[in-house]
Amino acid sequence: ILAFAYALNDLSAALNTAEYVVTVTRDWLSPAVLPAVVFLICALIAFTTGTSWGTYAITIPIAIPLAFGFSGAELSPLVLATLAAVAGGGVFGDHCSPLSIHRFLRQPVLHPIISITLKRSSPMHCF
Repeated sequence: ILAFAYALNDLSAALNTAEYVVTVTRDWLSPAVLPAVVFLICALIAFTTGTSWGTYAITIPIAIPLAFGFSGAELSPLVLATLAAVAGGGVFGDHCSPLSIHRFLRQPVLHPIISITLKRSSPMHCF
């Protein structure tokens, strides 16, 4: 999964995805909601892939230039909040995901049947 994430990151850089996202979202995306939107997107990506580091590799090259575009190319609280949203969303989605390596590492200790482990621990992680 990490190799795929880094390959997708290289492809994104080659296609100038960050610049495209900045120009497309400038009209309708507000800086006030940028960290919340980034958090939700990162949580969704990390939940579906099961990796927080892969989520960082995919979203940081897009989200941080977007935040810098809104802040006038200077390090501002918006840039820091967006970076924190990437980190928080990645970790949240990773820990809630049934595909996460953390779940497979602790599963034999908690309960030998993975379906019971998923039923018991998934609500606890999401709240």
